[in-house]
Amino acid sequence: MQIKILLFFLLMLLLLVSLPSTAADSYRPAAFIFEEIGARSTGLGGATTALLDDVTSLYSNPAGLTGVDQYQTFFDLGNTHSRDLFGSFALAIPFQRRTTVAIAYSGLKLDDRYSIPVLGNDNNYHTKQYIKSEMQDIAEIGFGRIIGRGLSIGASARYTKTASTDPFANYDGLFGNIGIRYNSAVKGMVFAATVKNLGGKLKGSADPDIPISVSAGFSFGKLLSSINYANFAVEGIATEKHDLAVRAGAEYWWANYLGLRLGYDGLAREKTGNSYGGTFRGGISVNFREMLIDLAAVPARNGLRNSRLEASIRMVFGEGRRR
Repeated sequence: MQIKILLFFLLMLLLLVSLPSTAADSYRPAAFIFEEIGARSTGLGGATTALLDDVTSLYSNPAGLTGVDQYQTFFDLGNTHSRDLFGSFALAIPFQRRTTVAIAYSGLKLDDRYSIPVLGNDNNYHTKQYIKSEMQDIAEIGFGRIIGRGLSIGASARYTKTASTDPFANYDGLFGNIGIRYNSAVKGMVFAATVKNLGGKLKGSADPDIPISVSAGFSFGKLLSSINYANFAVEGIATEKHDLAVRAGAEYWWANYLGLRLGYDGLAREKTGNSYGGTFRGGISVNFREMLIDLAAVPARNGLRNSRLEASIRMVFGEGRRR
């Protein structure tokens, strides 16, 4: 039975990579604020509000940081377009028995190429290519704290700054995120909710608004045998300016060494401004004792060249603080 499940996930992952999907051609820098950073989160479709309880919880729900009982570091590298790159680093430090603090930095480099007609010396119009470069830097700090039996809260502050060769696309701003997480009496069942981008107004030449978003969902994990288990998560997310969207993801772990996952992100349509609906994606993980390697892919509908690829490494070290 376990082999059949493993083969099913492998087959679905291959189909996701090989077939065209509804993913958009590109992601814009302002939309990077909505991205759930980390290959595991990407592979799960961003449905991680209730699922994650490690250092990457800082990005999805800071209340999940209470699951960190050892020092954890996180490195992430990926692309949002054929010419765009982003990277992230995070560190989580547990304090006492109830509180964990985390800090993170993320950066996005975007080169946007476009063509305009230019009148030449021969009085004819010729196409000339231009490149608009943008850099987005995001610094974040947050904490998670246990306040009761199975109940945790968390909050984070995020500063983002964008510098562009376009004088009308330079801005910066400070945002706040809050979250709550509850481990229910049902074993493996977790409920959680977040409110993100509080104070979502960027200051600068463009002054774009970043809408507040509210997410709520649950996750369920079940041990399938003595060494194999599966997780499932689903959540709804709503913003000030868009309708309700759904995210869902599932993952299967074999012997705690190999993980396979599938996800659907219904918010992708809102983030990218296209009308093709949500995007499907997939991922794989390999666990080497204190180091976890995650890979994820979001196939683009216009070819592999424009697909999103992401790789993450999470490392654990030090003695546990809550044992």
